[in-house]
Amino acid sequence: MIFRREPLHKKLAREAELDQAETASPVDVGPHWGATGIHGVPSAPGGGTRSPPPKAPGLSGDELHFVALPGGDLLVDEDEPADTLGPLADAIEQTIEPPYRAEAVRQGEDVWAVAARRIEVAELRGRR
Repeated sequence: MIFRREPLHKKLAREAELDQAETASPVDVGPHWGATGIHGVPSAPGGGTRSPPPKAPGLSGDELHFVALPGGDLLVDEDEPADTLGPLADAIEQTIEPPYRAEAVRQGEDVWAVAARRIEVAELRGRR
């Protein structure tokens, strides 16, 4: 004799005298967002056009992290020369001024997606 157990949710609904077939309405599970609702697709500020992603030839790796200081100096987390990050910093500085922390992800051979957020920089002095 083969039998199947009734799923718990159906058993509880039956015991509570809930008829799920009549009360359940279809659920539309399709995506209901525009391109800006998808992670990694930024919207253009003010509804304008987006600038093309920056090209930065000569960089190795697929991710970069760097900080731009108020004076324009770049501090790079990875083993990359700071002068090769110029195109990435230039792209960011069209919308945000230093100081900021930035992350870049390779999108193609020389094409990068870049995001940044403002930071505060403090100068700490030791006691003498």
